[in-house]
Amino acid sequence: QLAIEHAYRAHKQSPKTWVFWVHASNAERFEQSYRNIAGCIKIAGRQDPQANIFKLVHNWLRDCKHQWLVILDNVDDACFLLDCPATNSTTARKPLREYLPHCERSSILVTVQNNEAALKLVKRRDIVTVGPMDQ
Repeated sequence: QLAIEHAYRAHKQSPKTWVFWVHASNAERFEQSYRNIAGCIKIAGRQDPQANIFKLVHNWLRDCKHQWLVILDNVDDACFLLDCPATNSTTARKPLREYLPHCERSSILVTVQNNEAALKLVKRRDIVTVGPMDQ
């Protein structure tokens, strides 16, 4: 809920900000989210079956002139982002985490259920713990 609200506020504050939602519960959902991003922004080469969709999206985000926000949602097991992928399961050539660009004009929000997963991706000082919420 907070991630959705943050996305709306980021876009409202800066309407030119691109907001992308990446389902990050496993490698397959992560890849599908990257394919959806590539389709949404119509990245050239996205339909080539041999294309590295992760590299295409990474490069587009890296080179984007506008601000963007990527929400990595539901990263409860970050291992799939840190390990090198199996050669037959994905178009990635390196750990998926390396396809998340770091740019001055960008933000990546990671949602997790536990600090252990969060600490595999970010520094402790970057973690904001949110307690249970009322309906």
